[in-house]
Amino acid sequence: MSSSSRKRDGVPLTDDKQPGKVVVLQPMKATSKGTSGFRRRFLVSVAAVSLIFSVWILSTSKRNPHLQASQFASLSVRYAICSANERGGLHISSSVVTVGSIYTGDEHRFAKEQGFTQCVGVDHGLITHAGAEEDVIPNFCGQIDETTSSGSAHNQQWRRPRSNKAARLGRQLNSKKDGALRRKRKCDVRRLKKGQTLFPGFHDAHGHILDYGWSCTVANLVGSTSVQDVIDRLENYIRSQPHLLEIALAEPTPTAANASSTPWIEGIGWDQTKWTPSEFPTATDLDRSPLLRRFPIVLRRVDVHALWLNEKGIDLVVLGARGFPSSPKEDRNVEGGLVVRDANGKPTGILIDNAMNFAYQVVPEWTDVQRKIFLDAATEGLLRVGITAVGDASTDLQAAAFYKRMDAHGQLRFRIYSMLACPPDERRCAHRIEQITPSSKDSGKSSSMFTLRAVKLFDDGALGSWGSAMWDEYSDKPGERGLLLIPQHELPSLVEYWMERGWQVCTHAIGDRANTLTLDAYERYLRLHPHVDRQSLRPRVEHAQLMKPSDIDRFASLGVIASMQPTHCTSDMGYAESRIGQTRAAHGAYAWKSLLAANASLALGSDFPVELPDPLHGIYSSITRLDPAGNSPHGPGGWFPNERLTRREALRGFTQDAAYAQFEEHIAGRISVGRRADFTLLDRNILDEVHVSPSMLRSAQVDATFVGGKVGFDRLAAAKLTSTHRAGSSLAERLVQRIDYLGKYAYALTSGPSFNSTSAIWAALFFGVLFFLLRSGKQEPYQSMSCLALNAPSPTTAWMNMGFWTPQLAGSQLDFPLACQTLAQQLYAAAGVKPGLKVLDVGCGAGQSTLYLLDKYRPEVLHAVTSLPEEAAFASERLQHRLQQGDGKAGQTTQVRVWAQDVLEWLRSEEGGGEKYDVILALDCAFHFSDRAEYIRLATKRLTAAGRLGFVDLLSAYPAPSATPSENVVLGKPPYPSRAPSLVQRLKHSFTCALASTKPANLWPVDRYFDVLRHDGGFQAQAIQMRDITADVFPGFARFLRSFATEGAAWRGGGWAMRKGLGAFSNVVQGWSEEGGLVRMFIVVAQRDGAKERV
Repeated sequence: MSSSSRKRDGVPLTDDKQPGKVVVLQPMKATSKGTSGFRRRFLVSVAAVSLIFSVWILSTSKRNPHLQASQFASLSVRYAICSANERGGLHISSSVVTVGSIYTGDEHRFAKEQGFTQCVGVDHGLITHAGAEEDVIPNFCGQIDETTSSGSAHNQQWRRPRSNKAARLGRQLNSKKDGALRRKRKCDVRRLKKGQTLFPGFHDAHGHILDYGWSCTVANLVGSTSVQDVIDRLENYIRSQPHLLEIALAEPTPTAANASSTPWIEGIGWDQTKWTPSEFPTATDLDRSPLLRRFPIVLRRVDVHALWLNEKGIDLVVLGARGFPSSPKEDRNVEGGLVVRDANGKPTGILIDNAMNFAYQVVPEWTDVQRKIFLDAATEGLLRVGITAVGDASTDLQAAAFYKRMDAHGQLRFRIYSMLACPPDERRCAHRIEQITPSSKDSGKSSSMFTLRAVKLFDDGALGSWGSAMWDEYSDKPGERGLLLIPQHELPSLVEYWMERGWQVCTHAIGDRANTLTLDAYERYLRLHPHVDRQSLRPRVEHAQLMKPSDIDRFASLGVIASMQPTHCTSDMGYAESRIGQTRAAHGAYAWKSLLAANASLALGSDFPVELPDPLHGIYSSITRLDPAGNSPHGPGGWFPNERLTRREALRGFTQDAAYAQFEEHIAGRISVGRRADFTLLDRNILDEVHVSPSMLRSAQVDATFVGGKVGFDRLAAAKLTSTHRAGSSLAERLVQRIDYLGKYAYALTSGPSFNSTSAIWAALFFGVLFFLLRSGKQEPYQSMSCLALNAPSPTTAWMNMGFWTPQLAGSQLDFPLACQTLAQQLYAAAGVKPGLKVLDVGCGAGQSTLYLLDKYRPEVLHAVTSLPEEAAFASERLQHRLQQGDGKAGQTTQVRVWAQDVLEWLRSEEGGGEKYDVILALDCAFHFSDRAEYIRLATKRLTAAGRLGFVDLLSAYPAPSATPSENVVLGKPPYPSRAPSLVQRLKHSFTCALASTKPANLWPVDRYFDVLRHDGGFQAQAIQMRDITADVFPGFARFLRSFATEGAAWRGGGWAMRKGLGAFSNVVQGWSEEGGLVRMFIVVAQRDGAKERV
């Protein structure tokens, strides 16, 4: 603040006569009475006594196991993992087999235990021990130092116990509460929790890593039910991206019309087989939306074998792609691809298989910066589902170089086995790149995570787009037999080219013709080279979905690996029989069991992002041939159930057989000595068919993922957990820890399976005390909560609203500021905010919205009002700093002032010199006003002749609008309640409104809101615009709040109580977004003396 600054009631002030200076003219006046102080002190005293009593009562209760921290915090490079300790168990005779909870995959050595064992030892990323605990622990930990005189087990090493009883006593001695045994650093033993089961690390034999990461950043069209659903999702995606929304809402100009400067809108996941009618869409379908017409659009089909472009997109391809066929006659030159055309010969916007390369010439290529973003996104998703290694099934030259650099810098957190994909016009590119393989002498110890020794060939297209090459025509498309992407005469020589150079050949083949021709090419090479070591070749067929029965036996005899994706079967089974007929579907379609019966090797994967990458979903599909809901075209028994796999067969496909397909069967795929310490820890034993049903298998959770002995993902780990605790602490520290535990205990009681009447009483007591503690004072709604707590991470912003969310934004708490800014942009666009206006920002809080208005629109006058003195001071300092920067843009001619005062008092007293405003904005705050109708009357008087009031406001869903009062009122989802809420619903609603610091009466129904604007504000019906944005706000905001209820969530202030309170409030917000919810969110704009465009 300047030297002329002074303070009034503790609020910084500046001289309002100096231009460009921010002025807080009047602080909010205190309204509390003398008696309220005694009341607050009394309530706080009662709350404190109750809380201490609750701590004492619950201090002796058994800790909920769901609250225990991970046992893998601060893991050393040398450690052992052992099965859960069965405390208090009887002596087990040596004749009785103790199975253990570590599945090794070695069913020969551990035949009696059916592949299970009790302990595994790890040293610097390699498995050094595996077996029964009584054998592993003594050998792993060594002998007790007999010279140690202290007798402390903490200072001793292990020796072999003399009996099972001694072993049990020794294990229990001085053991930690989370099951971790500590002796010396060299003997770091961690125990699994009850139910947890350790498996060899999951391998996905066929996925697309960078494409998966990319798919997390573009429009998600998976599960779309119609063309209109796709349009709605694309519009929501544009609204979620401020830079795209700005382009969409800008006035058309020659510059804006320049397609080269307009970014492409991309998406993935549409599937016309799920629509009615199940026909390919067209470019004109997308152009039905005015919002989408501004952009070139390219959308990948769910199988990534077809593209759908809009008119602007296909025009850019026609004009800019080399070799694009100018007429149907030239389509024959598109080898292995198809340009779909209408009856007049015009491209419809659908490009299939090799024709997609025309679009890829025009769409901007990825940079390494983008690749790093995509890799990071994919890494988090893959480790979270237990994947330790991936066969990257189409690595182009640039991606291969990128992976190599990332591996050299130690930035790969899971193993990548790449299949090289040459450029579209160059199928022979071995001279352009060198193979990268682990050293034969130290491959197990190598820190390298990247291997490049395979090549990917594409022989045909996909079933969903009628592109898979078939011997006979499609049943639902007579005359069509699919596409061969490689000419039949060229495939054998192409296979020979790569095999002679030592590359493993992995050929994409889905249709039965493509599979036959691929096997023929492999067989020809082996016939011409009879002395070649077939184990050094291991050719693969990627997908192998549809085969002639006679070709199934050829896989084993030729040593060909079938690389298949079980979820493709359960995704395709709804239309497969209508597409290829019942006979072909019954004999050779997704024939997993038949291949195993013929002694073929079966490597399993998912083909992500075509399918979800979760191996548990793949195992479920392979053992049931049912969809996630337990259905199939043939009923609950599964679709052609004779091809189902057993659980162990399926698991082997995702571990041992996938490792074999990558030449790594000697160092991966099992838990045995000398192999990599790559593990996947599940919360249950998915091989237990008695206690774990198929649906329970599918819903199993990955508790931890280990790659090279390091924990890559740990579901139970809290932020910065340590494996040791101080021996003692102060009374105050212990009390704080105890209170924190009490809160966690109460939370677990209300969310766990053991919830009963007793726990309900204690939970009610705790939350009641918490409620009184938070509500005992006459505070403003947000006075006790710092906006900085929600705006994480740096650079710090100070937004405080519910945000305008999409699935992309709601996926991470780090997107909260962007969601808030997007909501503000939605309001400003609807209210017609533009440079040079006079703007009043009501409820500005910490000033982030005011700062954004200053930077973005440079108003002539920018005034802001908030009832929070501290926030007003903070806002004024930030604005003052921005004005003093003098960057020549923002604020040079803007009069900026901030007031700390109740907005109704501010309007009544005609503060701000009685200024008239072009726009008065209330962003997500008007429902807190003591009298919104009075606010509308007073604010209208402060508008210019054509001024506008703008709100983002909460409304009541009941009673539903009797009839749409104006064509400018747009209602949204979910459906409005058709009947009055019950007494319980009303009480719950009143309570949640109290928590939100608003009165239920402040939430007006749509009809009343519209009528008040007309009668109290004097606005014409056609000048009132109302748009329901409930579906764009509440679901995402609820997911964001829920993220704070998890351990380790980023949190800058408020402590445990506030964090859990916000997490609990997420359920309330989620309920608002569902059918029957009583609260809606609207953008409302009302203009004096004229009508504006639709919101």
